[in-house]
Formats: sequence, structure tokens, C-alpha cells
Amino acid sequence: MDWEISQPLTLAEARDKELIGADGAWAMFKGGVLPTDEVRHVRHNAGIGYALFRGGALKDMVLVTVF
Repeated sequence: MDWEISQPLTLAEARDKELIGADGAWAMFKGGVLPTDEVRHVRHNAGIGYALFRGGALKDMVLVTVF
């Protein structure tokens, strides 16, 4: 499966997401988002989640559904 990457979420949209069962990983992920970063919903062969892009490069990712 190829990557599917959404349009960027706004910083407010990303920070307002609450994910059940994502334990502390989601809180840590959200805490690392800077105002200049892009958070995007992603899907690939490992699962579904959110990716953090900084300066056009993948910086971090948290999966909420693992295949």
C-alpha cells in the first residue's frame, strides 16, 4: 500500500484531537508540534495515524490503528 497523506490540519485541529487508547504517545506527539509544523492524517501499510512534518521532512508519527 502506498502512503495516503491528507492536507495539513490547522494547529488548533491537531491539538483538539483526543484519541482514546493512544496512551501518552498522543500527548507527547501533540506537545512537540510547533506553530510552523504541519500535522497530517496518514495511512500506510503499518497503520493509520498522524504525521508531523517540519520543514517538509517527516519529523514524527503516531499510529492510532496498527495493522
